[in-house]
Amino acid sequence: MKNFKYIIALFTLIGFTSCSNDNETYATNGETIFRTGVNIHGAVLQDISQSEIKKVHGCANCHGDNGKGKFRGGGDKQTGSITYYDLTNTSIYTPVYNDDLIKRFIDSETKSDDTHANTGVVYVMKETDKIDLINFLKTL
Repeated sequence: MKNFKYIIALFTLIGFTSCSNDNETYATNGETIFRTGVNIHGAVLQDISQSEIKKVHGCANCHGDNGKGKFRGGGDKQTGSITYYDLTNTSIYTPVYNDDLIKRFIDSETKSDDTHANTGVVYVMKETDKIDLINFLKTL
């Protein structure tokens, strides 16, 4: 019976660690950031102390695996698309986003029209991480 408890504890531990995606890496640094909120070097890019959302997560958590947005919390409000195609589409955004405006949004949550967004997540990224993320958004 004692061994059985150890086996259950071991499987529970394996289950918890295998469900976490914080340490996963993908084909590129940009994709890793998009999907996990952590870069390929293991640096957490979300400023937890400044974010309303306290769990580390990447863009895909709110915008979906394809970046086109998804419905959150069972509600009827969908998050916006963050595919580069949509961000640079004049029928969606005026002015449209470019690489510099996307970087500004990451740094300060300032939208292309100079209004403030309230995403609940504050990121602190090095320039190379921002470039890698934007390059990944261009593939979606």
